[in-house]
Amino acid sequence: MCTVQSVSVVVQNGGFTEVLIAAHEIGHSLNSKHDGIDNECLESDSYIMSASVVNNQSPSQKLNSFLFSPCSINTMKRFVQDLSNNCLENPGKLFNDIPTVSRPTGQVYSPQEQCRTFTGSTGLCSIFFNQSLSQLCLNLQCLEGANSCREQHAAHKTSCGSKKWCVSGKCVYDTAAPKIDEKCPFGDNENLRFTVIFPGSDKTIVPSNCRQLLELVPGVCVNQAQRAHCCKTCNPDKGRKQN
Repeated sequence: MCTVQSVSVVVQNGGFTEVLIAAHEIGHSLNSKHDGIDNECLESDSYIMSASVVNNQSPSQKLNSFLFSPCSINTMKRFVQDLSNNCLENPGKLFNDIPTVSRPTGQVYSPQEQCRTFTGSTGLCSIFFNQSLSQLCLNLQCLEGANSCREQHAAHKTSCGSKKWCVSGKCVYDTAAPKIDEKCPFGDNENLRFTVIFPGSDKTIVPSNCRQLLELVPGVCVNQAQRAHCCKTCNPDKGRKQN
């Protein structure tokens, strides 16, 4: 990092986990090795400097993925302290200022939009609409293809409740976070997958949106589980950020 010959390249393939990959590469530039290589930290703990991603991570492993391990922190501190000239405090002639982004990424991109950058044009998985809002920080469920779901971390400061947003994988209260209606935070399920069967006949209809579903089955808004998918259509005033 502190020489013109030091270069790291991070390719964005969709989603926002590349932020953690960039942090991993910066760790290498600051002399940190992978956890478990010439240090006592375990790769299986899934900190930023782990060499690989563990499948079916525990909640603690998911939270660790936002943090450097104690081994990495100590190594990077020693590296910077031993520099004859701390380039991190001296921008130098090659420094290019990046304009400050006024809005957090999670407020610029809704969960639906985050999923589209991750899996394409499909958006959120249906199971998202029946889970706790606080879970989306570590378990943003994105639809991949017709029936598969892929999990990713929500972007920094994605709303996860009224006056709450995601910070390092946790849903935290912040007076700066916007108010939202927690019963309808992100509108209707755009990937509705209900099949309406008409009793006494072979006729079935698969509505393409909540308005069509409500016309066919008015009781949708009474059923709590189904209402979660069509909260905005069931109550047009819902799904808006509050002042």
